[in-house]
Amino acid sequence: GVLEDMTNYQAFFKSIEGGAWLPTEKKVFHKPTVNQVEDYIKANADSDYFLIVFCGHGGSLNQETILVLDKGEDLPLNTLYSWVRHTRNLIILDCCRVAPDMEPIMESLNTRIRMFSEGGSLADHARARNEYNKAIKATTSRMSTIGYAASLDEEAGETSKGGFYSHSLLRAAAIVANETSTSEATATFLECHNIAESAVIRLSKDEQHPDYFTKRQPNQLPFEVRA
Repeated sequence: GVLEDMTNYQAFFKSIEGGAWLPTEKKVFHKPTVNQVEDYIKANADSDYFLIVFCGHGGSLNQETILVLDKGEDLPLNTLYSWVRHTRNLIILDCCRVAPDMEPIMESLNTRIRMFSEGGSLADHARARNEYNKAIKATTSRMSTIGYAASLDEEAGETSKGGFYSHSLLRAAAIVANETSTSEATATFLECHNIAESAVIRLSKDEQHPDYFTKRQPNQLPFEVRA
């Protein structure tokens, strides 16, 4: 499921709807070490914005979310957050938040995520990037949001098609991409998260409840550019 999530997120962020990120703006790690993650973030510390997606194993210790990296290395969320808190950041965590010795939630996902537009003119990509960047800059200089696939002490379910949360989050982006009832050029992460939350609760038979942390500000970080 993790590899499917990685593929889907990369396609989304490359697309016009996902903000038309350039290849030079993205870095994909597969089973990184803590030092690799830290070195990359600190080498790019002058960035205006960090968007971090983690799909994999996780847990919790003393009420803190723990990300399990390569060879069982643990990366506490508070440590990761401390590396990016000086600037705007969105962290998406599709992982369990309990001790890793419980049975996983499993259910078939019968639908696939809509393919986002890889094509489009240069003008379309430029417009998407402009709207996306404008929405980011409209937030406070240290705006921070964290999306959790599950509440504390809950597991995160997945199938071969991906994690319940990642799958539902990207489907939510597909839903809001063509909304015509609003004049807003972008949809916030929280808009997509809230749609995904209902889907995850249904898929998990009410055993997984996505959560989030954000700063109480009028302008929230964008996740998707509307068509």
